[in-house]
Amino acid sequence: MLRKQKCFEALREAYPGRRLLIVSNTAGASSWDRDGKLAAEVQKATGVAVLSHQVKKPGCGHEIMAYFQKHPETGVTGPHQIAVVGDRLATDMMLANMMGSWGVWVKDGVVPHQQKSIVSTMSSLARSSSHTDAPQFSRSERSLAPYLFARGLSAPEPSSPFE
Repeated sequence: MLRKQKCFEALREAYPGRRLLIVSNTAGASSWDRDGKLAAEVQKATGVAVLSHQVKKPGCGHEIMAYFQKHPETGVTGPHQIAVVGDRLATDMMLANMMGSWGVWVKDGVVPHQQKSIVSTMSSLARSSSHTDAPQFSRSERSLAPYLFARGLSAPEPSSPFE
């Protein structure tokens, strides 16, 4: 854990202030974190701003850009200057692609893939309610990625309209 903590500290040092932003479909999402308490806890624990947003990933690109426009000190003027780092193909990487941003997929994150998403949590709840067919998106993404890569599919490289 010490290595991951050092890497995170190096990231915060390289991108100080509001240049790092956490965008979560739980913390900060108005449908999940209505009172903002979870976002405040994450922000306090990480020292990184958490976006308060109405639309969940992958559809919140306009809210991310509005955040950076509100904070010009970040130097971000377009989506081509943003790297979306995430562990979900269907939300994080799709968001990056839809925005025209860089996408960095972290296949194996801190949380085991069985526990990565709200869908997995919902599936646990569904199983306890005798519903066993709830989707496991996080698990299926682990199979989808090699399938797509084997067929030579890749995301387009972001570019600035000014280049």
